[in-house]
Amino acid sequence: MLNADGIPAAPIAIYANGVAVGFLMYIYDTLDHESFENKDFYGKKSYFIWHIMIDKSYQGKGYGKLAFEKMLMDIENMPYGEAEYVTL
Repeated sequence: MLNADGIPAAPIAIYANGVAVGFLMYIYDTLDHESFENKDFYGKKSYFIWHIMIDKSYQGKGYGKLAFEKMLMDIENMPYGEAEYVTL
C-alpha cells in the first residue's frame, strides 16, 4: 500500500476477541524533515510509526505493546527495503 505521497505504508488493525480496538500504521521513508536534523536517522531510510491509536476503554491492557511487537515482526524481513532505524 502507498500513502497519498506514494510512500510505502502498512496499516495494522488491532483486535481483541473479534472487536477492533485500535490501529497502527508504519511507513518506510527517508526521514529528512527539518525537525529531525539533529537525529541519527536524519536523511536515512527508516521504518517510522506514523499512527498508533488504542480505544480508551482498551488502553493499559497491553494491546499497544502487542501491536508494536507485531510491527517489529513484520519489518524484521524489511518488506519495503533495508533500514537501520525504526522510529516513533
